[in-house]
Amino acid sequence: MASGLVIHFEYDGEKHTEVFTRSRVRIGFNEDCDLRLRPASAAPFFASGQPLLELERFNGEYRITRFDAQPDLMLNQCLLVADHLTSELGEHAGELTIKDSDEIHFPSLALIFRFYPLTSTQAAVVRRSANENNANTLVAARQNSYVAPFIENAALESAATARRDDAKVFLREFTRELMREISPLTKIAVFLIAALLVTSVFYLGAAMQRTVKQSRDQISDINQQMTQMQARIATTGDMVQSIDENNEQIRSALSPAVKVFSDYGNGVCLISGTYMFVDTQSGRALRYAAVERDDEGVPLPVDAAGGATLTATGSGNIAYFDFVGTGFHVGDGYVLTNRHVAAEPWTADERAQILQGSTNGRPRLTKLVAYFPNRRTPVTLRLRQASTREDIAVCTMDDAEVAKDIPVLPLDVDAKQSAVGTEVVMMGFPSGPERLLAVLPDDESRTARARYSSSLEKLLNYLAGRSLVTPLTTRGTITDLHARRIVYDARTAEGGSGAPLFGIQNRVIGINFAVFTENTASNLAVPVRFAVPTLQQAGWTSPESDANKQATPTSVTGEPAPANTNTNARPANTATSSR
Repeated sequence: MASGLVIHFEYDGEKHTEVFTRSRVRIGFNEDCDLRLRPASAAPFFASGQPLLELERFNGEYRITRFDAQPDLMLNQCLLVADHLTSELGEHAGELTIKDSDEIHFPSLALIFRFYPLTSTQAAVVRRSANENNANTLVAARQNSYVAPFIENAALESAATARRDDAKVFLREFTRELMREISPLTKIAVFLIAALLVTSVFYLGAAMQRTVKQSRDQISDINQQMTQMQARIATTGDMVQSIDENNEQIRSALSPAVKVFSDYGNGVCLISGTYMFVDTQSGRALRYAAVERDDEGVPLPVDAAGGATLTATGSGNIAYFDFVGTGFHVGDGYVLTNRHVAAEPWTADERAQILQGSTNGRPRLTKLVAYFPNRRTPVTLRLRQASTREDIAVCTMDDAEVAKDIPVLPLDVDAKQSAVGTEVVMMGFPSGPERLLAVLPDDESRTARARYSSSLEKLLNYLAGRSLVTPLTTRGTITDLHARRIVYDARTAEGGSGAPLFGIQNRVIGINFAVFTENTASNLAVPVRFAVPTLQQAGWTSPESDANKQATPTSVTGEPAPANTNTNARPANTATSSR
């Protein structure tokens, strides 16, 4: 018969155990409950004034007489349905009797109860005598679980007192009883095992100490070897530095054009693009009136400037016009060029001048790309800003990752570095693809012209795929200076618009924008200091001074150039066009 009840419950992440000897136990959130739970987030759903669970003792057994009917209430992993709910025992009384280790689970509250009835009958401890050889008797004895009297008395005493902190007394009595039950042989075996463990620990500790000592000796030998290697590396580094200094002296002694091309040649690009005309009234693209074909039905190339008629309602192809120029990278993916290259290419195109006078159309830029040396594919450019006074435009690369591998051309905004008679170097793409084809063998050049004559884009892609897109470098001197113009005699041609002009410090001092055909000594460039405001309006920021450590330019005379806070040594993009 049960004289008490041990309730172990898990709630809100904590575990508790309570012992009750009364015949009726109420569990819930209300103040009148024997086992009152602390309200949690789900408690408002049960604030009905009724307990969650009510137990009563009948005929020496605790039974569930009332519970809060939850849709997912579980008893021993079985769902309790609403039919079981009754204030009296009813026909389901036998089903709701609490047995040892029974479990009630309220999933919606994350609440689990486990019950352990306390029996008042002292169970006898089954001992095996010399005449007890019957295995069935031993099995039956093990199946009859019991609670030792001292445990039951301690639980009853704990429940009857106001203090619940006598766990030490319970643990002490439990330990004494356990030691009495352990046989001497078991104690000796445990002692031997403990001694063996201690001996093993000491042995392992000694072995580990020997291993650590050996490891330290090996580390000491390795450190000595590393010290010797570091000394050798330092000696080798000094030798390499000496070689680099000698190489730098050799490079400084070379022509400034060679120096500029070596440091910044891959940062100058050939810009190519197309534009078309759209009808001012309908906004439709202007087309050729009809497509002319040869005897085999192949469309013949047409030239709008040669007299072809353009109309918004024609049946021919849309009229696209190609142009080329030069540009250079100034950092952060920004490309500097002329306005008449990247923003208004039709202003320098005679074909556009003829069409604007004969058709009712306005020009519109359709494509703008840059071909950098040693890159087999073009980079798409976007126009960011154009100066309204100077022939300057700023573009950016669509792919910012490409800019990281492209040299940055440093800018020199100090007007004192420019003077009449000082030497300058210009680097660009005068004559566009015609110059690139001219350096090829005659057979290859003729084949390329015949194969790609109808498409400038395909021709440039072919040249880029063979790494033939390289800028031309020319030398000259400043022949005249004006407030907003630099006049110089370094040779250039159509297609060199937007090319960088390097000064005596091997930094960009100007941007080429015009060629005076009557006098080759009168090529014109815009001082680069006038491009800085346009760059800043486009979002470009001047690079940090320590970024210039990637490339230390030298002067034309071979002496090291002084530091320039406007020099950008980080990857950047610049593009220029010239008509």
